[in-house]
Amino acid sequence: MFELYVYLLTFFVAIIASVVGTISGGGALIAFPFLLFIGLEPKVAIAIMIVSTLGIAVGAIPNFVRKKKIIWDKIIPFTLLGILGAFIGSNLLINLNEEFFSKIIAFILILLLCIFFINKDFGIKEIKKSKKNNLFGYVIYFLLAIYSSFFGVASGTFIIYCLVYFFGMTFIQANATDLFVLFFVSFTAFLVFAYNGILEYSILAIFLFGTVIGGHIGSSIAIKKGEKWVKIVIFVVMIITILKLLLYN
Repeated sequence: MFELYVYLLTFFVAIIASVVGTISGGGALIAFPFLLFIGLEPKVAIAIMIVSTLGIAVGAIPNFVRKKKIIWDKIIPFTLLGILGAFIGSNLLINLNEEFFSKIIAFILILLLCIFFINKDFGIKEIKKSKKNNLFGYVIYFLLAIYSSFFGVASGTFIIYCLVYFFGMTFIQANATDLFVLFFVSFTAFLVFAYNGILEYSILAIFLFGTVIGGHIGSSIAIKKGEKWVKIVIFVVMIITILKLLLYN
C-alpha cells in the first residue's frame, strides 16, 4: 500500500498525462517517469500505462463520436489486428530491455519529424489513399500494436502517423479512431498482465479514474482547437520525447 498523498498525486498526474495523450499520443512522457518515481518497477509502470488507455478511451470516445471524428469502416480490421498484437506484445514485456528500445525509438521519431516539413498539409486534411497504401498500413499498424503493448513509449504518436500517412486521416480522426480500437486492445493486454502478475492494482485503479477525466478534457480541447493546433502539440511532444529518450540512462 502507498501513502494517501501518492494516490492523490497519481490521480492528478493521470489527468494531465491523459489530456496530453488524447491530444498527441504522448501521455507516456509524463506518466512513465512519475510511475517510476513513486517506486514501481519499469515493467509494472509500462503495464499500467498500457492498461490505463481504457480510461482515456472511455472519457474521449463520446466526444469523438458526437463530432463524427471516428472512421468506422476501419474499426473492425484495426481491432482484430490490435488484439492479436496486444496479446503478442504484452507477453514480450516480460523480457523487455528498456534502454535499448529507448535509443531505437528516439531515432525513428527523428525520421518522422521530417514529414512535418516535407508536407505542410500532413494530418490537416483528409486524403483518399490507395488500397496498396491501406495494405501497407495494416501491416505497420499490426507491428505497432505489438510494440505498444510491450514498451508503449511514443506508441500513440507512431500509430497516429501510421493512420495519417497510410489511410489519409487527419490527426484528430487518427487519434479518435485509434482510441476506439485501444479500448479492446488495452483490455486484452490487461488480461495478459493480470495473468502474469505484473500489475499494481491500487495505483492502476486511481490511474484509470484520472484518465477517464483526462480523456474527456483532452478530446474536448482537440476538437475545439482543430487539426493545426493538434499538429503543433504533437510536434512539441515529439521533440521532448526524443530528448528524453536520448538522455535516458
